Amino acid sequence: MDNQRSKVYKWEKLVAEYYNKNMWGADFTTKECEKYASMIWNRYKNIFTDNFNPRYDYCSKIKVKLVGGSTCSMRNGYFSMGRYQTKAGQSRYYKKMHLTIMGCNKRIIIHEISHGLAPRKSMHDKYFVGIYMYLMAKYLGYDLKVMVKLANDNNVDFTWDKKGLFSGYVSPLSKMVRNYLK
Repeated sequence: MDNQRSKVYKWEKLVAEYYNKNMWGADFTTKECEKYASMIWNRYKNIFTDNFNPRYDYCSKIKVKLVGGSTCSMRNGYFSMGRYQTKAGQSRYYKKMHLTIMGCNKRIIIHEISHGLAPRKSMHDKYFVGIYMYLMAKYLGYDLKVMVKLANDNNVDFTWDKKGLFSGYVSPLSKMVRNYLK
């Protein structure tokens, strides 16, 4: 169940407005989207996610498919048979981003790649929002303090902890955000 989806959409719109940006707009070609998404994915795929398994070979390229309508999404899955396996017998794990033409921009790509980096079933929960905030601070130059204030003002839950870890553990993400909170 995606309890805070509408709150997250409202919050991200407020963040974009704060910076005089529109969430939607065709700023990139499909190839540029793939390059940008893959760069972020490869930088963080082994840091934020906790669902990696040595039986799988994780992709290094995010494929982007242009779709009609007004909805963008992040897809993933495993190829586990025949030609899709590595020489070592690993199943190939893939990521595919579905973007509308107006979703071909940094803001939407960061939203979608945050889904790919968040725990598999998180949708728009606090783990997703924590990753999303960090990536917007890092790649868009947004002030993390402003995003935190807007999230708190709009009752959007977020955390920089890693799901399923015992208390007292400092997650890699919580260490990374420290520089943005000074």
